Amino acid sequence: MTEIILLPCPFCGGEAVMEEIEEKIFGSVRFSVGCATEDEATCMGYQSLTSFARRGDAASAWNTRAAPAARKHAGDCSIYQPGQPCDCEGYANE
Repeated sequence: MTEIILLPCPFCGGEAVMEEIEEKIFGSVRFSVGCATEDEATCMGYQSLTSFARRGDAASAWNTRAAPAARKHAGDCSIYQPGQPCDCEGYANE
């Protein structure tokens, strides 16, 4: 069996855990991944609302991350240099 690797929680950086969910009606097992925090007041990733028939599918869904939002320098600042990152307040999300 291939080892399942789970990325850290995208919300808090904490450990992720895979849960086996036994379906009583059909007698099958489904898999869901969430943050080990288990506290919605602390982390939004504590509970996954999606379950999968295969471990690998659950891990793949959890490990998929959205690309970071593109940022564009929106102003003229003294530290901005073309092609270099700039953390000034002149940056704005598009």
